[in-house]
Amino acid sequence: MKNYIKDAINISELQYDLESISQDDNKPIEQYTQKEIVDEAKYVLSLYSEGGTVYSEDLYSDDQKIRKEAESQIKQLKQYIKKYQ
Repeated sequence: MKNYIKDAINISELQYDLESISQDDNKPIEQYTQKEIVDEAKYVLSLYSEGGTVYSEDLYSDDQKIRKEAESQIKQLKQYIKKYQ
């Protein structure tokens, strides 16, 4: 498995998103290009800044554990995009 795929599936929200689109597209995650996965990482990251999404709700949650996990996901997504863009 290519490194950009291994790294992507280690980010839980990106992994969940990739599993969903791969099922919709009827092809395995391994067949997506690096650019396609980076674009998807950018999309998932954007959901944290859009109001009305579960992602943005998590980021501004009163529950510190949920908020910390959202912040961690954002950090991982930004690092992933920077590394593979």
